[in-house]
This record gives sequence, C-alpha cells and structure tokens, in this order.
Amino acid sequence: ASDWSSDVCSSDLRKEKMMTSRDLLTKALAVMMALSAGTALAAPKEGHQASSGDEVVMTIVGDCTLGGYQGQQGPGLFREYFASRGGAYFTSQVRDLFATDDITYVNLEGPLTRHPQVLQKQFPIRGEPAHAQVLTAGSVELVNLSNNHIYDCGDAGFKETLEILRRSHVNYAGEGHIWRGTVKGVSFLVTGYRAWQDTPELRARISRDLNAARADVKLVQFHWGEEGKYHHNATQQRLAHYAVEHGATMVIGAHPHVLQDSEVYRGAPIFYSLGNFIFGANKNPRDKDTAIIRAVFNRRGLVSWKAIPARLSSQNSVNDFCPTTRISAAESASVLRKLAVKK
Repeated sequence: ASDWSSDVCSSDLRKEKMMTSRDLLTKALAVMMALSAGTALAAPKEGHQASSGDEVVMTIVGDCTLGGYQGQQGPGLFREYFASRGGAYFTSQVRDLFATDDITYVNLEGPLTRHPQVLQKQFPIRGEPAHAQVLTAGSVELVNLSNNHIYDCGDAGFKETLEILRRSHVNYAGEGHIWRGTVKGVSFLVTGYRAWQDTPELRARISRDLNAARADVKLVQFHWGEEGKYHHNATQQRLAHYAVEHGATMVIGAHPHVLQDSEVYRGAPIFYSLGNFIFGANKNPRDKDTAIIRAVFNRRGLVSWKAIPARLSSQNSVNDFCPTTRISAAESASVLRKLAVKK
C-alpha cells in the first residue's frame, strides 16, 4: 500500500492496490507504449505496485455522474445498474489501472445526497449517498468538486456530499477546498475552479491557492469551455497558461462532455477536456470516446505521462456505465486524434 498523509480529509488513507488481471493491464500498458506523449511506463510485475521508490502513479479521468437527472426515464438508468450489479461493476473493466496506481482522480459531476434537486435547470443531477461505493470499490482516492452540477441539490446537498466523501475516506478539491497530501514522500497540492470567464477575481484565487503551500506537484482542474466542442477556446487557454505560469504542474479540464485537444506549455500538460467517463446522466451519448491519463510524479515534479484510449461504455449501442479500454484500433485512433497533443 502507498504511504499517505493528508491535512484536508481523513488520515486513514492507506489502501492496498493489488493487481487483479495481468492480461488487461499488459494490454493497457501496451497501448500507452504506442503513444508519443512521454517516457514509457514499465509494466509492473504481478502483485507489485505500479510505481517504485519515490515515484507516484496517478490515474486521471473525466466526468463521473454517479446518478441521474430529475425526470430521467428508464429503463437502463444508472440507479438500476447499481441496484442489480453493485458499486464495483462500474469500474470493473478499468480496475487494473485504478487499483495499481497510487492515486485515482476523477471529476465528481453532481452531489451524492438524500436532498432533492432544487436548482431550476434543464438537467439537475443527483446521486444517492450509497453511490459513493462506486468510488470506494473502484479505488478512487481523490475527486474534483468544481463543476456546474455540484450544487444541484443546494448547499445542504453539497454539505452532505462532503460528509459522505469524508466517511468514505475519499479526498476532495475544488469549491474553496485545497487538497494537500503526501504520498510516498511526494507532496501534492490540488485545486479546482468553475471557470466560465477569465476574470481578475478568478486569477487572484488561482495564484493565491497555488502559492498557499510548497508542494512537489501542483494540479489544477477547471470546469470550463463549451459543451460538444472538440477544440478549446481562448478563455480556456489563457487560464490554463496562467495556472502554469503560477506553478501548476498539470492542468485538467472538464465540462464539454467530449474530448478536446491538448497541449504542453512550459513543460506542463494541459488536457482541455477529458470528456465523460462514468456518466449516469446520459443513457446513450452520441460520442462515447474518452481517455485515461496515467501520470508519474516524483519530488521534482512530472516524470512522464500517457493517454490511454477508452470508451465510456463496454457496449457501443448503449451506455452501460462501465468504461473500458477494450476498444478497436479505429476507436483508439479517434481518441488520439481528438486529444491532438501539441508540444
């Protein structure tokens, strides 16, 4: 298990991350080796950690909506899959990645609460408190809270979500919360923001938060951009560059619900949108492409990273809420074209 310490959430964060399927991990790593985004990761031996020494492996994915929206009609709803298959089902085809890293980091798109949706909007989202089992069974240690659905059940729903995450020993960042933790001797600082506009106030928060403490690795997640757009806009780029200029090691984006192009700026990867991942709010998205980022950090910062092509469903014809890396060469090529990494 990784050596963890944290000054934000529960300190009971030691978790055994054992390999469950050597064949699937080998296949995923082979895909990673085929990419040109950085130094290749060595395949771990069976039963061993994915990292060694002072290196920390982090797996990063996009939007996870662990529930549905008000008025969503069945059959085939997220809650029905949860009731019949349990929390572990949703990450069953990526568990060998999630369970063999040191940190798995997702965007939690929507509250986990008993409180009803109160915001008047087209798709107010809510997940049940029990749906936190998707995170714990999936070996998820860290979630981003900054998005346009986290307050869909009001302040009461947001506060209950925080309490559920604390009880589940899942760390969180965003919406005024900075996660600071140390994993295997490597210190992390993680923040998150809703970033629809580039304002002096937002820039001040970014620079203040990034300078709140010294850390070997500083990650920023933005909820931004335009839904359905495959290319980032000028506001996204300005804010991403600003974050890097003020110390961000990596920038992660969400909200467009599709993959967007990426770039490397001053040595820092910027993923403008990682698309959907476990997305309960749509039973059959038109675009099911997604990507899993596998990054390695040490006390000097970023060592390497890779993008693993994936699909948000194990089936093409419907969303079964079970992301998979078992996709065709054509699908993998589609994912990499959309990411379009520029260095």
